[in-house]
Amino acid sequence: MSGAKLKLKPTTRTAGKKSAGKVDLFINSLRFPRVKKIPNIKYGTQGEDLVLDIYQPRKREEKIPVLVNVHGGFYIYGDKKQRRGFCAYMADKGVAVLNVMYGQAPKYLFIDQIRNVCLVLKWIEENHEKYGFDLSRVAIAGDGTGAYIASMAAVANTSSEVRENFDLTGINYLIKTILLFRGYYDMGLLLNSSTITESAEEKLKHVILGPGVARFKENIFSKLSPINYVNTDFPDTFLAYDREEFDRAEQASRLKNILRRNGIPHWEFRNIHDRYVRAPETKNSPRHKIKQCVIDAAAFLRLSLNNQITNDEYHEI
Repeated sequence: MSGAKLKLKPTTRTAGKKSAGKVDLFINSLRFPRVKKIPNIKYGTQGEDLVLDIYQPRKREEKIPVLVNVHGGFYIYGDKKQRRGFCAYMADKGVAVLNVMYGQAPKYLFIDQIRNVCLVLKWIEENHEKYGFDLSRVAIAGDGTGAYIASMAAVANTSSEVRENFDLTGINYLIKTILLFRGYYDMGLLLNSSTITESAEEKLKHVILGPGVARFKENIFSKLSPINYVNTDFPDTFLAYDREEFDRAEQASRLKNILRRNGIPHWEFRNIHDRYVRAPETKNSPRHKIKQCVIDAAAFLRLSLNNQITNDEYHEI
């Protein structure tokens, strides 16, 4: 994974559009000629084909590390294309990135979304020889709801209780690294947040309290919170959020404390802004902070996948 700098100069065709995720706002407009995209590969079926895109370097290692990317959208919207710039940038650093499309509510419950991502992890195991994936260097990333889904997939990787409770597909390798951007990790805290409106709360409960989790009506939000399953096998963690988003900052703080308690190496990036800004980049502008967050996430990923982060590696950026 190379250390080339990220230059953010939107093209005329995409500049100013708001369709991208928070981390991608200034990257989707870029071109990465060293990256090859293989679109719409089927990884499973759930009423319809479930597909992913692979982004990988045109010149690559024989066995290449893998990053699974999970987009956000509050369970009900979003698309893998909103993270295409992030995926291409990471692939430009020497990683095969699997950009995942998963089923969305209300047609699919949130537990189906977690199962979809676990299916991707199983698909990697079953197809690693065909695509040259290195099973000792597998990572997962998510933004917003995608961070929640990614963290649930990560704890399913290390907790038999999670796999059994939610009938999730197991894999025979450990996820090495997780990149989390502006996520929720404690569902009880989410529903008590002052930023959740009554209508949004009802929609969220409708998505969560489906037949697939009906047996967990007591203590349900504790059962659905990845923060309660973190153990010493949890992946090295890059944790990004905006300190001004108090609900997400509190979520990140709780997760950070548990990571420390379990000795999980992690970096903390506390200044990624949840807004689109067209103003020129300055040292402290949201544009600059998003750019720096992506650069630091790529650096963390490289160090973690190459076993260069120690158990006492705690950074506040």
